[in-house]
Amino acid sequence: MNLFLKWLLSMGVGLLPGPRGTYGSILIAGLAAGWLAAGGGALSGVWYLGLVALVSALTLAAGQAALKRRVFGTEPDPGRIVLDEAAGMLLALYGLSTLDWRLLAAFCLFRIFDILKPFPVGISQRLPGAWGVLLDDLLAGLYALAGWRLLEYLLIRFAG
Repeated sequence: MNLFLKWLLSMGVGLLPGPRGTYGSILIAGLAAGWLAAGGGALSGVWYLGLVALVSALTLAAGQAALKRRVFGTEPDPGRIVLDEAAGMLLALYGLSTLDWRLLAAFCLFRIFDILKPFPVGISQRLPGAWGVLLDDLLAGLYALAGWRLLEYLLIRFAG
């Protein structure tokens, strides 16, 4: 069971040395890029929100079990858990329909907000258990989504 939790929550890349959250975000961005390049359709609608909800629920359930079992040690938000980054990154990508600069902008903004943790992202990390693991990434994802949408609006509005 512990091995399953480790692989699920780390998505494999969280077990590598280095910037694990970035690896998890790159994995999701790469999967989204592949989906869009293959003509899979827009990353929006009920099905996509369901995917975000499913990844979030998996993060909460498996994360709580892993924290209780101390699968990753005693840290309250182990860096090897990157499924939370997947949920946040998926949220940041909401609405993309083409493979272009928006995907890169969503990725970069998500990483910036996840690392810098502006209010209330940082505070949310203090919530108990898997809620603290997940919520900061969902908030960073919302900030990133708002950021690339604002940039898109400004470019259309002022660059004509």
